[in-house]
Amino acid sequence: MSLEAMVWVLSGDAPVADVNEYAVLGAMADKADPDGCGSWLSKETIAARVHVSEETVKRCWRNMQRRKLIARGDQSLVKHYRADRRPVVYDLLIPFSWFSNVDRVNAERERMGRDPLTPEDRPDLAPAPAKESRSDKGKPRPKKKPPQERGNSETPREETPETPHGGTTSRRRGNYKSSTGELEDPQNSKNNQSSLSGPVDPTGDGPGMNGEREAAAPETAGADVVVGAYVQALGRPLVNGSRERLRAQAVQLLKAGYPVAWLAARAAEMPANGWRDLVQHAEASREPIPGQAGPVGAAAPGGEGAGTPEQVAALRARIAARGSGL
Repeated sequence: MSLEAMVWVLSGDAPVADVNEYAVLGAMADKADPDGCGSWLSKETIAARVHVSEETVKRCWRNMQRRKLIARGDQSLVKHYRADRRPVVYDLLIPFSWFSNVDRVNAERERMGRDPLTPEDRPDLAPAPAKESRSDKGKPRPKKKPPQERGNSETPREETPETPHGGTTSRRRGNYKSSTGELEDPQNSKNNQSSLSGPVDPTGDGPGMNGEREAAAPETAGADVVVGAYVQALGRPLVNGSRERLRAQAVQLLKAGYPVAWLAARAAEMPANGWRDLVQHAEASREPIPGQAGPVGAAAPGGEGAGTPEQVAALRARIAARGSGL
């Protein structure tokens, strides 16, 4: 590494034409001697170090040789390289007048077997070439065109109203935001009403929903108690399918008039015996129902006034048609 050569380039005293020449010449100075001689970096190495292409390195070499910034040096310095891989040795032609310690530089050259530097060998260099000015310098920039107003991209519809066809119609286009009540039904006949049409319940649940919910609430709560008793006796949770089947059986039995506590006790007996059908177990059970004399099979469940023979027969027919199993 040569301190003198590096200072000559990095200080800006070397008349380079552009930043590419500055980078390439700086890489060469890093490997030159104090007098600027003996730099033999290859174009591939320089291109990788300064992040330019190899063609850029070659172009910089040509231009700097033409302006006398560099010249071919002593090629015997690279004779130890293979001939087809031998780089070119370049000398950086630092002017004699630039050296402030030329005596020390000449002493180093004498030690290396070179002739001392003279003003004739290293004359002053021409200043760097002026940069080319832009072709549009001084010309006003063209004014930007005002942005064109965007139109409506929707396909226009005919102004003539269409003949009513009895189906649903949508609002006219133009509003990109959706809104409630987008579809309008022009018909208002009985044939166009849903099969579930009827008096609207004030709670908003639909026709008749409030009364059905009030009637179904006891069976729903009781069915959960029965399922909970079965799960507690089983000692593990049920999968969704088995849980829903057991719950449906409990609802059917509760609607038939079986007491919740009695069904919960029967459900708790099932896991230990390997039984999985609550309806069959309830019908076959000999445990008396509170308020009823005798076992379940001897009279209708639910006590006095509950479970006529027709109801029990209908329940058994539904169970036989549905099947069971948890």
